Amino acid sequence: MVLFKFKGGECNMNIISERILADCGFILNSQKAHASEFKHKDIVVYIVPSAQLNLVISPEDYLYLKELGFKKYHNSNLTAFPKESNEGKQEIHYGYTNWNSRPSDNEEQIEPFRKYVIICEGANTETFYFEHLIDSRKQLGIHPLIDMCLWEKTEKDRDISYAKNLFAFAEEQKRNPDNGFDTERDKMIIVFDGDIFEEKVQGYDELIRSIEENDIAAVTNPAFELFLILHIRDSYEQYIRGNESEFLSKVKDEKNSYAYRVLHEITGMNSKKNPEIGKLADNILLAIEQEKFINQDIHNLKGKVSSNIGKIIETIINEKP
Repeated sequence: MVLFKFKGGECNMNIISERILADCGFILNSQKAHASEFKHKDIVVYIVPSAQLNLVISPEDYLYLKELGFKKYHNSNLTAFPKESNEGKQEIHYGYTNWNSRPSDNEEQIEPFRKYVIICEGANTETFYFEHLIDSRKQLGIHPLIDMCLWEKTEKDRDISYAKNLFAFAEEQKRNPDNGFDTERDKMIIVFDGDIFEEKVQGYDELIRSIEENDIAAVTNPAFELFLILHIRDSYEQYIRGNESEFLSKVKDEKNSYAYRVLHEITGMNSKKNPEIGKLADNILLAIEQEKFINQDIHNLKGKVSSNIGKIIETIINEKP
């Protein structure tokens, strides 16, 4: 066990998390799109949601930790840390990290070419999935200069789910300079269900136009569980083809959607409560191919079993800066 010794305490480096930092006296100071800032007295650290690293410390604390092999890391979200020139470009905030270090990661971390920030309507199912997908970005061959992160809503914001409010919330966060969102290169991926626009809610076309002015709309109809079903081999032929009307219909007094019930039948898991459902992301390439059997045009979504999430992820995988 390696203890991370601050000037004011120590933490287990092997399992750094929000809980461990809280045990060391740290409190969440601010939540950014690509980093969570924690503070204890005059000490600030960041947790960065990335498959390559997790904990980032200040250059001041690095003086006490050289023997642990920390390496320099630049990120515009580390706003409490000093800046320096990064490869002759503009000055960027920097700190030090050794989380998940391995021989192939000896090169200095640099600011990505583009960040895709995923913000979801649902609080659990989508989070379970995208956390696992992001952790698999290297295996998927996503370019090292393309970053993906999940914008986890704080407790105050967790109830924001209605698609139009979600878009307004995303726009508000983009304008916050503390979040380090570059409006010229970064993209929000706003994930929501299209079922409420089938009958009750108006303004779908206008919402899509507004999102696509600068960002990306990721829509499933009727629900995200449909996209998850596509991760299971032959699921289109066995469960979706010929049953489209069942997926789109709503049964009075039925709490869960048809898509949810089919997914539960196949996996035996409650997708709203079981984080293991996120491991379906291991089959994303299969889902990308099976999604092509259903409607992927979100501009022509009404009355059609639809999803464009796989199409979006395929685009990210193929992007070469």
